Amino acid sequence: GVGKTTRMRLLLGEVEPQKGTVRLGTNLEIAYFDQLRGQLRDDATIQENVADGYDTVMIEGRSQHIIGYLQGFLFAPDRARTQVAMLSGGERNRVLLARLFSKPANVLVLDEPTSALDVSVQAQVLNLLEKIQKERGLTFVFISHALAVVRHISARIAVMYLDQVVAFAASAELYRTPLHTY
Repeated sequence: GVGKTTRMRLLLGEVEPQKGTVRLGTNLEIAYFDQLRGQLRDDATIQENVADGYDTVMIEGRSQHIIGYLQGFLFAPDRARTQVAMLSGGERNRVLLARLFSKPANVLVLDEPTSALDVSVQAQVLNLLEKIQKERGLTFVFISHALAVVRHISARIAVMYLDQVVAFAASAELYRTPLHTY
């Protein structure tokens, strides 16, 4: 690869830089979306994965019933007790997003959240991300190979090539006048 995972792990504080320094802002609460969905328990239900088995989740200091909360992630009420092992890839992505957004965070690192999803499910996930980002004023670090998705979701883009960031600019500017041949 080009070093995306290593840079992500630096941001998450999982590894130290071999040279130089990493400075993070203050009061950061970082949540991480794992493209492999390793944070989900297949033998547990959607409700158990998102709310640890409780009937409510705390969202921005307010208690919300899990059924209503999951409806915001496009799950019908009767699906809350479905085992994660029975879900499609897109549904699993939405469960993981519901889980992440139920935890306090102001920065969300999204590692390939739409990979391996068909176009209609990608659109659902992107629309959901945009809605929640606007409602909560969150910062996303969005890692993807899908340039159309990146263009759609990102305000600023860093382009990596051969282990280096070769371009960093506003999305519209980067697509109007590319800074590298990548």
